[in-house]
Amino acid sequence: MCAMDAMWRTYGFQTYPASIPAANIVKITLENEAQTFLNKNQCKDIIVYLNRPSQLRTMTIDIMFN
Repeated sequence: MCAMDAMWRTYGFQTYPASIPAANIVKITLENEAQTFLNKNQCKDIIVYLNRPSQLRTMTIDIMFN
């Protein structure tokens, strides 16, 4: 056990197994693939994010979709 793990346990945090995922999966779509979805009247989150209004330009993608 390392010192950092010991401190986490002291503060009552669970170290294993993780209670939440350590990473989120983000699927990247190329521009031509995105255009194909738009032509089929389908939409992806990344298209919504990249075309967001100027008032939301400071908002990151993780905050916008939470």
